[in-house]
Amino acid sequence: NYNKETVRLLASSANLSKTNLISFHEFSAFEAVLTAPDALYQTAFQLFDNNSNESINCDDFERIIRHTTPLIENDFDFNSDFIKRYFGSDKKR
Repeated sequence: NYNKETVRLLASSANLSKTNLISFHEFSAFEAVLTAPDALYQTAFQLFDNNSNESINCDDFERIIRHTTPLIENDFDFNSDFIKRYFGSDKKR
């Protein structure tokens, strides 16, 4: 049992060209990321950076968080102080 959207999101962190196909170059680059000392941080960033623009906006953040267990269990507040601090009150930062 798996969630197709979750698999798509994970695959998108390797598919930097956003073609829905992972090229050999992208696969090799992703494998290099996974072997780096800070692989967890790099992979998490790529996962959140939906459009590969090297930044994470509030929409990117919310899209991923909505697929996580903590959201389901804790009903994450997307208007919380955390969101305001990192994305601004208007969520434009």
